[in-house]
Amino acid sequence: MFAKRLFGQIYFACLLASLTALVIGAWYKADIQKDKFISGVVADLSARAERVAVSARPLFIKSKNNLSNAPCLVLGQNESAIITLVKPSGKVFCDSKEDPARLGNYSNKPEIQEANLGKVGFSFRKEK
Repeated sequence: MFAKRLFGQIYFACLLASLTALVIGAWYKADIQKDKFISGVVADLSARAERVAVSARPLFIKSKNNLSNAPCLVLGQNESAIITLVKPSGKVFCDSKEDPARLGNYSNKPEIQEANLGKVGFSFRKEK
């Protein structure tokens, strides 16, 4: 009788330890996969931003004021993304989805602040 009770206690302790190790291992692997995914997304978006910057540079030089959204629509279709061109002041120059007049000042967004420092800026948030 004592041997059965001892076996049961050891069995459940080992089972609990094994399940705990399995859960921790799965969590760790998921965290690593998430980091790799985010790194890949950032690299892809950085490459897209560079391509858009090359195409958009002449638009900034030609126009002092807001453009129609036509150039941004074309850029957005080429990159399969929503393109928003923002002046260093934070004012939206053109956007492939919204009317720039309806969009507020973007100077307080972290990615714009990073870009104004000459870095690649990004942030994660849900679209409204």
